[in-house]
Amino acid sequence: MKSDAARTTLYRLLYGSRSAVEEIMMQAPTGTFPALTRGTDEPSGTPAVKVRNVILHSGDILISRGGAPTSALIARGNDYPGNFSHIALVYVDPASKEAKIVESHIEVGVVASTAEQYLSDKKLRVMLLRPRADLSQIQKDPMLPHRAAEYAYKRATEGHVPYDFPMDYKDHSKLFCSEGGFRGV
Repeated sequence: MKSDAARTTLYRLLYGSRSAVEEIMMQAPTGTFPALTRGTDEPSGTPAVKVRNVILHSGDILISRGGAPTSALIARGNDYPGNFSHIALVYVDPASKEAKIVESHIEVGVVASTAEQYLSDKKLRVMLLRPRADLSQIQKDPMLPHRAAEYAYKRATEGHVPYDFPMDYKDHSKLFCSEGGFRGV
């Protein structure tokens, strides 16, 4: 596993098998496979809300694959093709218990939308990630993910942040989706 050739071969075998199975699942008749596969429910002390029978916590990360050709290019068009093309951050308002999804779109820049608006945009798959509770930063400050999400939400709603086409992660005046809207936290 220490050689590049071994890692590349293993990646291609594992990814190729998974990709083939996923293509079969996506083309199968609706209802053939479950729409939701649950993983480990990582504990979190941040505000939470249930959306379509899934608990979303403030600070959760949503990784998705859109249905547009550009999404396919982003996901598959590199040396190590992947299954995802976009990333967003969940903010849950502690008072209203409403989830907002902060993301950066090529068309409009950084936006905050409702969970239903986010889900209504065609997605072939979505994976929810949550910071592990055993991380030293989270143990010191359990609300750290929420504070990052709140910062991103405020930045998205208090003024226009354009899309960062050059993807210059050092320039915080414009953001692309992988920067999550919270650069400068």
